[in-house]
Amino acid sequence: MERFKRNNRQDGFTLIEMLVVISVLTILLSFSLFSFKHFHDWMQRELFITQLQSDLYYAQAFAINRKESVHVKFLKEENQYEAVAQSGELLLKRKIRTPIYISELSVLSYTITSEGTVSHFGTVTFKHQDHSIQLTFYIGRGRFNVRR
Repeated sequence: MERFKRNNRQDGFTLIEMLVVISVLTILLSFSLFSFKHFHDWMQRELFITQLQSDLYYAQAFAINRKESVHVKFLKEENQYEAVAQSGELLLKRKIRTPIYISELSVLSYTITSEGTVSHFGTVTFKHQDHSIQLTFYIGRGRFNVRR
């Protein structure tokens, strides 16, 4: 009969223990929110660079495959860039999102020839908060470099 006796002991947490746990979790989550802002900024920059590189490689591949030159322009006032084929076909027109903007241009436009070479060399500088992104074009084989 003793096994049917009720156990009057109550298991559980006290209010103070729960408040301590909630306080610790709140502090840990607040630190993660600060690091999330830095991660978001970094990810925004990386996505922009990846998109820019993909667009420039696409314009170069189009020029080589179609045996048609492509004109690439950077428009500082509109904060965008575009690529137009020699036939007048608009290959791409990309508006740059507002946290990132074109700050300096040593070359406004250049042409990718049907062999894939570049007509002009120069640098385009983009700004994202306190970071600089430099896109440098080299004359010759159509190479470019992105420096963060």
